[in-house]
Amino acid sequence: MQKALLSVHRDTSIAAVMEKEVLSKHRKALMLMGTFHLMHGAVGSAVSLDEKEYPNVTLVISDLGAFDTDLPDPSSSPFAAWPIPALARVRGTWMGKLD
Repeated sequence: MQKALLSVHRDTSIAAVMEKEVLSKHRKALMLMGTFHLMHGAVGSAVSLDEKEYPNVTLVISDLGAFDTDLPDPSSSPFAAWPIPALARVRGTWMGKLD
């Protein structure tokens, strides 16, 4: 329970700093954080907290992590044909609709 509270406090702090020092001043920032702090729509994540007041201004760049690594045949992954490294916009795609 205490670990969960620390994580929530961290996200609240990150969101507050981003709002005060970046978003409210129409600045840009590069923030390097763990993936779960950056998830759009994730309840309590730093990004989702700021997106309530400042929607559609945050671009998140993340690796795919363990996504599709459990496939018996990696070539069947929808990412198999992507170049490495790859950068893509996912808003409005099947991938952007994932949790």
